[in-house]
Amino acid sequence: MCSTPRDLAASGRGVVLTTHYLEEADALADRIVVLHQGRVIAEGTPSQITSLVPGPGITAESSLAVSEAGGWPGAHHAQQDGTRLELLVSEPEPVLRELLHRDHSVSGVTVTQPTLDDAFLTLTSDHLRRRAGPGRGCDHLHAGHLRRVRCDRVLCAAGHPLTVCGSGQAS
Repeated sequence: MCSTPRDLAASGRGVVLTTHYLEEADALADRIVVLHQGRVIAEGTPSQITSLVPGPGITAESSLAVSEAGGWPGAHHAQQDGTRLELLVSEPEPVLRELLHRDHSVSGVTVTQPTLDDAFLTLTSDHLRRRAGPGRGCDHLHAGHLRRVRCDRVLCAAGHPLTVCGSGQAS
């Protein structure tokens, strides 16, 4: 990373940094403005921006049913891929304690915090979904191709609105 913006900011000067490297923005910026299609869709400190997305996440190899884990206090979303259990939680510690208490053979436990990259991707894709509205198409970039997909608004287990987008054909 470049040290010049840090040096300028340290000397009391204001610095406007435009970048697609969100790790760099996270390290250098006191305030971030997220632009999408020429419009401001979020602004704040790096931690304020990352707090706008779901997380933290817990993944683990577990024999527990997704329906059981998804019902625990603090677990907002649960899904399973084979034996891999994936949870979005409000606070990881109580959910981890419950997981370890209920599944003594659990392994490969990983806890992740949302990053600025996660926030940017969530915010920009959610912005597209909100514009499209329920049951209408959204434009998404997938593997470098613009695709039209169907999107619907639903409520998650915690009662928060989510937009679910299905896969579509290239338009």
